[in-house]
Amino acid sequence: MRDHVASLNRYAAKITEACHKSAKNVIPITKPRSESGRIPGWTEFVAPLRAQSIFWHKLWCDNGRPHSGLVADIMRKTRVRYHAGIRQLRKHEAEIVNKRIASALSENNSRDFWLEIKCIKQNRSAVSGVVDGLCDSSDIANLFASKFQDLYTQVSYDCNDMQNIRDELDELVLNGSPLLRSLISPNETSCAINSLKRGKSEGSSSLSTDHFINACDKLSVHLSILFSAMLVHGYAPSAMSKSTVIPIPKGRHANITVSCNY
Repeated sequence: MRDHVASLNRYAAKITEACHKSAKNVIPITKPRSESGRIPGWTEFVAPLRAQSIFWHKLWCDNGRPHSGLVADIMRKTRVRYHAGIRQLRKHEAEIVNKRIASALSENNSRDFWLEIKCIKQNRSAVSGVVDGLCDSSDIANLFASKFQDLYTQVSYDCNDMQNIRDELDELVLNGSPLLRSLISPNETSCAINSLKRGKSEGSSSLSTDHFINACDKLSVHLSILFSAMLVHGYAPSAMSKSTVIPIPKGRHANITVSCNY
């Protein structure tokens, strides 16, 4: 049994690794603007102005940084145009992005129009660094963990009934019940994948539903083998036993520094 458990863990890890490698090689990745520092339209509208400003500033420095004269005047004008270009670009940034996406959609009909619109209009709630007076991320995580623990234990139950259910399931697993030995077919796995929503992520392994939706048919075969083995041995790989809980504010204008507003 111990060997089977180790094999299931390795198999699940290999499937996850294959999904990550395939996505990295096939799907283009764009870093968030906060990481890349890129501004849409910079190359077309601002980069030439910046190059001119740098050129005349260097020429001005080589001439001893004069306070007046032709070189000083041109240096100041190119610097003003450069900074004005930045302000104009930031002002019309949304318009530039919309035009680019409209052009991309018109040239490539395979792209999902409404998916692109959703990506443009989606609003991400800001993350608060203080919740109920707590500032440390670990303390905030423990706070929400206790909140969810209280939430999940609000429904009363009989301990003996729950133990009986666990005993019955353990017996089914140990005796190899035909119910648990029914294999999951690749077709059933493929149908389940087709019902997934795009852009959903579980958090711990960086896998998202897009990995499965865009995968080839072979992935359904491997997943069906994995799920069938899990039923036969009554064991779930450790990576699949983890989950990520994301607190969501109750409204756009909710006070996100108070835990009861999630």
